[in-house]
Amino acid sequence: MKVGLIGTALAVVLLGACKSEDQPDARMVVMFPDSPPPPADARPATPDAPPPATFSGTISIQDVQILVSNGAGGVIVAPNSGHGGNITVSFTQDGTPVEASMSTAVFPPCNAVLRDITKPAQVVTQSNEGTVAFTISGGTVIPTCSLQAGAYRCIGAAGSAGMIAPTPPGGLGISSFTGTAVAAFGANDVGRALVFGSGTAIPIVGFDATAPTLILQGEVTVAATGSWSTVAGTGLPVAFTSNLAGTKGASPDFLKLGDTVTAAFTPGASSHFTAFTATGVVSNDVAWVLDTASQTALGSGILGATGAVRLGCKTDGGGAACGNGLGTIVAIDTTDTMPTGATDFPAPTKFAGSLTCATLDSGTQQYVEIAKSLIDVLNMGSPKRARISIFRSGFSPQAAGKVNVVAGRGYVKFEGP
Repeated sequence: MKVGLIGTALAVVLLGACKSEDQPDARMVVMFPDSPPPPADARPATPDAPPPATFSGTISIQDVQILVSNGAGGVIVAPNSGHGGNITVSFTQDGTPVEASMSTAVFPPCNAVLRDITKPAQVVTQSNEGTVAFTISGGTVIPTCSLQAGAYRCIGAAGSAGMIAPTPPGGLGISSFTGTAVAAFGANDVGRALVFGSGTAIPIVGFDATAPTLILQGEVTVAATGSWSTVAGTGLPVAFTSNLAGTKGASPDFLKLGDTVTAAFTPGASSHFTAFTATGVVSNDVAWVLDTASQTALGSGILGATGAVRLGCKTDGGGAACGNGLGTIVAIDTTDTMPTGATDFPAPTKFAGSLTCATLDSGTQQYVEIAKSLIDVLNMGSPKRARISIFRSGFSPQAAGKVNVVAGRGYVKFEGP
């Protein structure tokens, strides 16, 4: 998820426009009759050096629930899906060319961007700036996040081989995992995901110290996993907690109601930022719900909207029902690759789209309004799947406003076949 709260004025950029040969020569120079000619030996002015590259970043931690269609034109939280944690740490160079973009003139603005990833100039390269360590007031433990294979990941344990098997006698809906580096397993892994080198991820629902063993969601048989790691913040919901006997408990909240977040950034040797710590970032203190208009819009489909779309919190006549977050954030990502599952978001083949909108609370307005023209930018890439994230969040600008630290609770809806 990309979240951005700072943007530019209204603009549309279309790259690669053709120049007509019928246009007049653009090299025409206007001379005033009474101006003396320049001296014959005058040297051209030395061009200014290009401005130094600038970098910006996002540090976002969210408790998420997955939305699905309710069959009646609206949406509901996916039954028995539970909560998940979504962490995004991203540091990138500003000013990367795009195929198309648009921003609104309001503050905070909405921004929509479409990139052609087959053009090297438009590929956004993640910069290795340093590490991020989260501290959560409610007790959830997050391993330090660092750049791994091109993306920031918050990895606990890791190993090169392991085994997964359904837990006898079967029918319990769980599996057990044993592998190398098992000494690093612990109770803090519950709520994270076991991620294989292939990218497959399985929720971790329990830990048993006697083996030691991780308990996984679902009855899965994998003869050999190859490389693996336990990762926090993958966005994967955890439906329940469990012991090896299959006794199940409630889904663990990734961020509990009222949690505050501290994010400490430690720069690397070549970082573009100095160290900073964002303290007391408020996530949200109520289990807020979407208003009726938002549920209808998500049920009907955002990409097919015929006008502006409003997404936000049900206020019930006041802002208290939406909690103490500072505002509402909506992030929509699109891919032109056909997904294979209901919650898959495959890597783009050619076009990658992203749209971010935010609003600071004002009276009873706890919603974001997305203009159809911004949605049109995403549709230029013929998306096959959209991932729509809606959060009630607090945020703390850092590094002179170049890095936003965001914490909240919200929902994710996948749209597309």
